[in-house]
This record gives sequence, C-alpha cells and structure tokens, in this order.
Amino acid sequence: VDASAGGGYYAWSGWWRSSVPAAGEDFRTLALTFTPKDALNRVACTRGAAPADWMLQFTLDWCVEEQIDLDLHLVGEDGNSQVAWFEPVVGGGDASFTAELAVDDKGFGGNPGRSFGPETIRVKGRLPNGQWRLMANVYPTLPSGNEDDESPAGEYAFLSECAHAAMFSATDEEPLMHLKMLSPGSSPGERTNWWHILTVQVVDGVTSFEVIDKFTSGPDPRFEVWGPYS
Repeated sequence: VDASAGGGYYAWSGWWRSSVPAAGEDFRTLALTFTPKDALNRVACTRGAAPADWMLQFTLDWCVEEQIDLDLHLVGEDGNSQVAWFEPVVGGGDASFTAELAVDDKGFGGNPGRSFGPETIRVKGRLPNGQWRLMANVYPTLPSGNEDDESPAGEYAFLSECAHAAMFSATDEEPLMHLKMLSPGSSPGERTNWWHILTVQVVDGVTSFEVIDKFTSGPDPRFEVWGPYS
C-alpha cells in the first residue's frame, strides 16, 4: 500500500495482510495516519532552552507503537569514543569540546505518564577531526521497565514508522536536518536494531554532515562497542 496526502505530509508505505482469504471482489477499508511535515521548534524539542555555549544538538523522538526505549548514540571514528546512556559525557576537562547526553528518555511510566523523547545529545565547542556517526538503537527493555538481559539485542528491531531525528545548530531556529523513519520493518532483512541516521565529518574545524538513513545490525551496547569507521 502506497499513499500520499500531498507535499505537506510524509508519504505512507507499508504492507496489509489479511487473516482470511480475500475474495476477488472483496473490499476492506484501511484507516491511515499521515504525519505533517511541520517545522520543528528547537526549544520544544529539548524541553527548554539549551545552554548558550552549545554548537550542535541532536534529538530523537518516537511513539507508543515503537519499542519502549530507543537510545541515541554519537559514535566516534574509533568506535570507542561514544556518547550514550553508559557514557553520557565525552570530552570535557582540558578537551576543546564536550559532547553529552543531555536527556535520556527511557519511555517509562510516571507523572504525567509515558514519554517518548526527545532524547538529546548536545555538543559544546567543536568535535575533533574525524567522522562521528549518529545512531539510534532499540534497547532491550521490558514493559515493566526492567532490562531484559537474557535476550540478545539482535532480537530487537524497529517496529514502527514513527521515529524522528533532527540536527540543530546554535545559530538556526530551524533544524539543519529533520528525518522521519520510513518502513523499517517492511521486510525481514530490515528488522535490525540500529538506525544509522547521519554521519558528521570534521576536517580542520570545518563541520559537515551526510544523511545516511540506513538500518543495520550492530553490537549489543550492553556488552560490545563499535569497530573503527571510515
């Protein structure tokens, strides 16, 4: 099924499977939800104004249909330099930059209820030379809020199409990049536990980025790290 509501909305694409055989002239009504391409507000995406000295900001949000806990990772070229829930700050001190996980949203219940982002990574100063991957991971968490340490991360996959990622700079109110996940589970080969959103490249202090938007299998972040990247 492929459908569109016009240029102001994200297109809808997916599979519909009937639990009973459909006769030749049988009809079914499908209700589809189209997401508008509204401009993201930087303050709304971060639960308040960011510190004055930040340079780059990355956000991830999702919905109730997705796995209960998605995680945002910023992975350095060597694979070991990684901003994530288990290493919330990289740099700092005498370093010329600080990259930090400013908001870690676990999607748990509470007051006022479950939330689904935005998970937020901020960079103060300039990232060191090299390539930095912005990745989203499905973290193995049970609905009770307990970690499921018995199941390998490879069994967990992006299930919905509702996740959004954005990249902001300190000088622009509108995002430099706003990307919506499209049909990650439309075929078995795409049911993977990592979404490679984009790659930031820094050369002699000049920062650029390339949107990747691919799903891939990767390490279980509870026990392993990424290898070098080029």
